[in-house]
Amino acid sequence: MFEKLACAPGVVRAALIAVLFACTAQSEAYADGLPWIGTWTAAPAPETSVTNPSLPSFVDQTLRQYVFTSIGGSAARLHFSNQYGSTPLELSHVRIAQADESGNVIPGTDVPVTFDGAGSTVIPAGATALSDAIDVVVPANGYMAISAYFPGPAPVGSYTTHVFTEQYMELVQGDHSDEQSLANPSYPSQYFFLTGMDVQNEAALGSVVTIGASITDGFNSTVGANHRWSNYLSRRLAESGTIVGVMNQGLAGGTLTRDNGEIYGEGTLNRYERDVLNQPGVRWVIHTEFNDLEQNNLAQLIAAEKTMIKSAQDRQISYLCSTFPPVNASGAYEATRQGLNAFLRSGTSGCDGLVDQDAALRDPSNPAVLAPAYFGTADGVHPNDAGYQAIADAIDIEIFHAPTRLPPDLPATACDSGWSNGQTIADGTEIRSCNGRYLLGLQGDGNFVLYDGGVPAWATVTTLGKSIAVAQMQPTGNLMLFDVTGRPVWASNTDGHAGAILRLQDDSGLNIFDASGRTLWSGRWPASVLPAR
Repeated sequence: MFEKLACAPGVVRAALIAVLFACTAQSEAYADGLPWIGTWTAAPAPETSVTNPSLPSFVDQTLRQYVFTSIGGSAARLHFSNQYGSTPLELSHVRIAQADESGNVIPGTDVPVTFDGAGSTVIPAGATALSDAIDVVVPANGYMAISAYFPGPAPVGSYTTHVFTEQYMELVQGDHSDEQSLANPSYPSQYFFLTGMDVQNEAALGSVVTIGASITDGFNSTVGANHRWSNYLSRRLAESGTIVGVMNQGLAGGTLTRDNGEIYGEGTLNRYERDVLNQPGVRWVIHTEFNDLEQNNLAQLIAAEKTMIKSAQDRQISYLCSTFPPVNASGAYEATRQGLNAFLRSGTSGCDGLVDQDAALRDPSNPAVLAPAYFGTADGVHPNDAGYQAIADAIDIEIFHAPTRLPPDLPATACDSGWSNGQTIADGTEIRSCNGRYLLGLQGDGNFVLYDGGVPAWATVTTLGKSIAVAQMQPTGNLMLFDVTGRPVWASNTDGHAGAILRLQDDSGLNIFDASGRTLWSGRWPASVLPAR
């Protein structure tokens, strides 16, 4: 939207910048800059038609996939992946809409999805694709239908998928993406190629990622009811007025320290950066596992936890440890579980908080097993819906109102060096281009402003009640502004470009370039809204 650049007499500015900004003019700017926040994810894993010949060919077929959101928003974008593909994947006629409980598109909500302005895209083998921003209203804790037509021409042999979903999709032959309901579909029960959805929501505080194995994934919860513990957590957050996205990155059958091949994917350590650290708007992570329990690997599990704690905290993400739940183990295996839980509960773990799944689920008379009220699968490992609710109820919602870490001061070293990979611009800082023409300042009033010869050329317009603490060029390639609580309040929305660099140039002002030198973003208003010189 276009907004006034505040310039009232008496407004306090950082000393030198105040002189340059001394109410020379009022300006308007198109300054979206609202950060993307994850509302839904499905962790990807590989699968092939060799091991599962019943998988769809995706030749002249339409797939409608249903995602159940956490937070809502005024716009959306979609993440697709061909990470495990062996050939390029074409997506065509992609559409998004609100869906009713029967899976039908709600009339008036269906809109097209584009990629760099085009109605189709080809994702190379091993690559991902991010849609353009989509003008669509996304409800909180509601269904969205994402439809895509796959023209082929060759059958898919290697799939990027998420198998254990507790959700049915719809698949039909031909191109039917824009139809309200699909006639005589088959009902695959796994996600294909779709790995995430983000929203823009000005009230959002950020997002939390839940990562682990089948209990995190919601295995054995009621199909189609969205009774995973992450769903219950999302509902609790909404009921409390806490606008936090919940991204479930559980992988049923997964493990912490080793990879597991088809359908189970990489171990949590090896997928941690992709599935947690690089997720949009992430400020918290909750982790728990149980498939790694062995007789003598306690030290290895503790070391893995410490690695993930440090990696999260280095990226200003609060790490909420979660105890390993009872899994009907005995002997040395149970001793390993108890030893790990003792570490996670200790004051020396380094955790920023604790979710005690063990205490929430265990039978008080026999702590190695689930309480009878939560008993789900015959193996005594996976809880029922009531057990998943108990996990969510064990999470202290106030954790999400506490401040999170701010990036450490890591300034650029010279006028032409630029900012990348976590480098920062602190509150009150002013930086000049090498020739002195441009001045960039994070002002005391919360506005991040670029001046050209003393005249405002661009600004984030973040002065409305926001106490900006720092600007950071993130490792994902996104320039972000954080307030004093660690909440993201503005972004260039250039994430997905690791290695990108922000430069203050002599001839063209403020720009972000990807690793190949392509311009991703420029901080400059259109000439029509610049103040007269």
